[in-house]
Amino acid sequence: MSVARQTPQDAALYCAVDCAADQRLYGAVLQAGRGTALFAGELHPDLAEATPHLVQVDQDSALLALLASPEGRAGAFGCVLRAHPHMATVWRALRKHLLARMPDGRVVMFRFFDPRVMAPYLGSLTPSELAPWFAHVSDWWLPLPDGTWHFTLSDTGLSRSVIPA
Repeated sequence: MSVARQTPQDAALYCAVDCAADQRLYGAVLQAGRGTALFAGELHPDLAEATPHLVQVDQDSALLALLASPEGRAGAFGCVLRAHPHMATVWRALRKHLLARMPDGRVVMFRFFDPRVMAPYLGSLTPSELAPWFAHVSDWWLPLPDGTWHFTLSDTGLSRSVIPA
């Protein structure tokens, strides 16, 4: 069994949304109704409006359409993933990736929810470094101006394709 297929057959579709990228995104997240901030704990309302959120969506979601729109692609509004059907499992898995240690020892926020960051990052990882990113996720779609980059992982390695915009 490949790493990429460890997600159950009834996997769900999610958007990891950078609410700081556009003022409309937080409202779209709230309208979607099945979302939560990737930061833990009680957030000040002003901070909540600018934090990254994980949102479970349907195929015909307005939020999904916004991320895939030309404006969403150009503004790097977020990424889409197919993952474990229980949101709490996906939330916990993604939260582990919010912080990164720089070569000089500094700890910084890692903006994996920004497709401009995630696309080259995934392509640079070794197989062992890829495994945590695909532990509960079978597919990553990264909407970028030139098209949507789709990543999956199997026993033969990382597969990347680009769906034209």
